[in-house]
Amino acid sequence: MDDGLAEAVEGFCMAAPKYGTAKGAFSQCRAASKSLARHLGKLGFQAKGLRLAECSARYPDADGRWKRLGAEFWWIHYAVLVGDTVCDVTMRQFAPDAPFPSLSPLEDVLEGWGSVEFVDLGTGEILGKAEPGRAAHRM
Repeated sequence: MDDGLAEAVEGFCMAAPKYGTAKGAFSQCRAASKSLARHLGKLGFQAKGLRLAECSARYPDADGRWKRLGAEFWWIHYAVLVGDTVCDVTMRQFAPDAPFPSLSPLEDVLEGWGSVEFVDLGTGEILGKAEPGRAAHRM
């Protein structure tokens, strides 16, 4: 990831530090991802929205409001895909000690979520399924 992506996402986070806390990130993932995608697009990155569902991971330290909504499997989350890197600026709502920002290979994200789909972050419209080998090149 030596194309400046990490620095670009870190710059976004410096301008939006509220997403660096569980409280500030709670239920802001779609709006934050939309803003991040717009920011990255202005810098020349091809950023795509992701909708994550059917979580198989466990987050015992997640913001308590998530726990009141039900088990992790039912949670919906949004992030941004650039190439094969998932950029997540609101991960701390689930894991308060997670890196801010969280930059992960798509393959790792696919292992933790049963449903990973491309999405229009503005409308919420599902655009297609993100699968291994299809990461950033088709929709």
